[in-house]
Amino acid sequence: MITLLGGGSSMAPFFFFSYVHDDNDEFLEKFFNDLRDEVAAVTTLDKADVAFRDLSGIGLMQPWRQEIVNALSTCECFVPLLTPRLIVHPYCGQEWEIFRRRLQVNPLPASGAPSRLMPILWRPLRGPLPPVISDHQRTHGTFGRPYAEDGLFMLLKQKEYDSEYARFLKRFVEMMIEAVQAAPLPASASPGDLESMPNAFQSANGRPAAAAQETSAADHVWLIIAAGAETELRGFRKDVAAYGTTGKQWRPFQRPCLEPALVAAQSVVAGEGLLSSPRLFDDEIIRQLTDSRDEIFVIMLDPWSVDLPPYRKALEWFDRQRFAGGSLLMIWAADVETR
Repeated sequence: MITLLGGGSSMAPFFFFSYVHDDNDEFLEKFFNDLRDEVAAVTTLDKADVAFRDLSGIGLMQPWRQEIVNALSTCECFVPLLTPRLIVHPYCGQEWEIFRRRLQVNPLPASGAPSRLMPILWRPLRGPLPPVISDHQRTHGTFGRPYAEDGLFMLLKQKEYDSEYARFLKRFVEMMIEAVQAAPLPASASPGDLESMPNAFQSANGRPAAAAQETSAADHVWLIIAAGAETELRGFRKDVAAYGTTGKQWRPFQRPCLEPALVAAQSVVAGEGLLSSPRLFDDEIIRQLTDSRDEIFVIMLDPWSVDLPPYRKALEWFDRQRFAGGSLLMIWAADVETR
């Protein structure tokens, strides 16, 4: 039994489990449970204190964004499941950035110990990758050829790989323990908030931060939001709970859909093997689309926002164009006021 003396509080989780809800299935559930149980088996930790996961790690009625930041600020290891959907998911990129900044402030000694940022290849990733991910690709060969080529999902799905999966699980937990025992990692004093944190997977211009490789227009989709902020919509409708401080936070379906329309759209695009960039429908995106008319894009329109001056002007411009690769998607909410 291994006693761990981490740098976080006594209630800090041993690892933060980062994933995309659309990737969740019986195999992901099994791996999460296996990883949690294996860590508990070789440490002095109770199962309930081993892992933070935004499905089970957030208490009822708790502010979920703050709970995520708190866990990232105190956990010992960060374990993201790499899939095509994850690398375009803004919240996952923000989670990565919070933990990455914590490591920068508290550099570990150059002892050859594994990093505490420990991404797992769940499904194969195609095309150019953000540098923060490609920097970790070199470690995949540590766990054998089947894992490096097909990802952990395949090891779980195919019975012939049962022994490979067992070896992976044992070795991965050993690496986690080794990383934690190398040196303490203090909790973040001022981690910031999730909404304002940059997305580690994107560059400043909104495109995926691929290392020195350009994607063609056929591999990339602009996801353009035409939805106002909460303060703007108060003059048009009574219920503004679906809106945030910017259009990118627009949640037209509310419960049970807690993700913004933009995040849901990015997951769909990633499932088709394409890259995407989120943008607001403003003067800047109009200039870019005018200059490059071969871009593929979808304008996601909130019908309540049509009468807001910026979007009315932008929609009038769009109506005069003849784009071969552009379309308009009007999303209607199911709330009583909209019906």
